[in-house]
Amino acid sequence: LFKKTGDRHGEAKILLGIGRLEGYLGHYSLARSSLDQALSLFKNIRERRGQLEVLTSFGQLEIDYGEHYEQAGNYLREALSIAKDIADPWNESQILCALGHLEKRKGNYERAYD
Repeated sequence: LFKKTGDRHGEAKILLGIGRLEGYLGHYSLARSSLDQALSLFKNIRERRGQLEVLTSFGQLEIDYGEHYEQAGNYLREALSIAKDIADPWNESQILCALGHLEKRKGNYERAYD
């Protein structure tokens, strides 16, 4: 429906939700595909908060299923930069927690608590 009406923001939000759901279900490839599409749409409409949400979801997906820890860190640091730029302390704190979780997964327990 959003696609038919040209509502790219609505379409991107739906794709973000689908990507998150697929991730929760353990469908890594499907999750990445939906998140890729959502990120592209959010970038095209210059929706920074949406980009932040997708990048955070990508980071979490990589930590939980992909085990591509370097890429997860890249996604999360990019999301953190956006959160700071748009003055979003709640998301900033959530991303910092995710970065701590990432460090814990990598075995860097001291860095995880920093």
